[in-house]
Amino acid sequence: MAGPKKNDIKPWIVKTWCVPPKADAEFVWRMEDVLQTYRLPYDPRYPVVCFDEACKQLFGEVRPAQRTRRGRAARRDYEYERKGVCHQLMLCEPLRGWRHVKVTERRTRRDYAACVRELVDVYSPQAKRMRLVQDNLHTHDGARLYEVE
Repeated sequence: MAGPKKNDIKPWIVKTWCVPPKADAEFVWRMEDVLQTYRLPYDPRYPVVCFDEACKQLFGEVRPAQRTRRGRAARRDYEYERKGVCHQLMLCEPLRGWRHVKVTERRTRRDYAACVRELVDVYSPQAKRMRLVQDNLHTHDGARLYEVE
C-alpha cells in the first residue's frame, strides 16, 4: 500500500469557511441578505460594491536574494527587517470587474470615511444608489461619516 508522496501534505495550506455560531438567527438573516444582494443582476445605476480592509506588516530584506539559476529557484534569506505596518482599504465591484486599493498608515474612522467619500465620487452622478457590502466592524457604519465631517 502506497503512502503519501513527498510534499503531498502541505499543513501550511488552510481552507477557511464562514461557520455561523449555533442558533444565531441574526447572523443567518444578515448572511442571506448579503447572498441575495450578490444574486442581483448588474445595473450601473445600482452598483454592488464590496468593501474590506486589512492591516499588513511591512518587511525588508536584510540581504539580497541570490539569483535564480537554471533548475533552481531564487534563494532568499529567512532573516528580515520589520518596516512597520500599513492599512489597506479594498473596494471592488465584481460584476463590473473594477477594484481599487487605498493604503493608509493607520486604521481610523477618518480613513474609512475618506475612502467612502472617494467611492461616492467615483459613482456620482451616474449611480442612483450604491449597495455597499461590508463587515460589521465598529468603524463601518453611517455614524462614522458624520463624525468626520
